Amino acid sequence: MSSNIVGRKRSADSAVATRRRKQRLLETSEQKTARQTADRERVQRRRSAETGEQRIERCADRRRRRYGLTAILDIDNLSDVSVTKHNCGSLALKCRHCDAAFYVDERLSRSSVSH
Repeated sequence: MSSNIVGRKRSADSAVATRRRKQRLLETSEQKTARQTADRERVQRRRSAETGEQRIERCADRRRRRYGLTAILDIDNLSDVSVTKHNCGSLALKCRHCDAAFYVDERLSRSSVSH
């Protein structure tokens, strides 16, 4: 699909959205209630007809849009991934001011305290 066609489709979608926004501003409370009821019924019919896989994909799409995710990690197929455990040591040191625990490598280089 050429970029020109995509651009026209976006502008057409934008025009439709603008028209719908204007219509919604002009509708009465009864019309708004009727529209919302019809929308709810339409969504319920569509969701009751969807399969389990379609529901999972719909929910995944919603999470991707909500959190800006571009890819989903398939944790069931991670056999080719090698993960090595990283160990920073123990949290044996404590700050003398606030008792916060920290690793040996986190202490300040100018610290005279040796543990």
